[in-house]
Amino acid sequence: MKELSKVIRERKKREDEQRYLSIMEAARKVFFFKGYTKATMDDIAIEAELSKTVIYKYFKAKDDLFCSLMIPAIDRVTSTMQGVEEKLLNGQYTSGEQLVRDHILSAKNEVS
Repeated sequence: MKELSKVIRERKKREDEQRYLSIMEAARKVFFFKGYTKATMDDIAIEAELSKTVIYKYFKAKDDLFCSLMIPAIDRVTSTMQGVEEKLLNGQYTSGEQLVRDHILSAKNEVS
């Protein structure tokens, strides 16, 4: 049987992870619809149904939250471009059309 303190720590960890994901999803929506400049931490707090104080426990500022969303997206684009570059250097493209099509299909797969 698990120790009570361990069970509580595990529950708190799950709740923290869920809260973090809720904040990220709320921020994604707010930034998408309002843009970075017009989005506020108040908007994100309302969308996440959390207080701003809770959000600030996870992120120091709006910039930190935005970067947390952008870094994985930039990493995916970088990875996609490296794959296209590798194929290009290995002569796997016979036309510019193939290169563009491959890049667009890769980008579509990243979004879905």
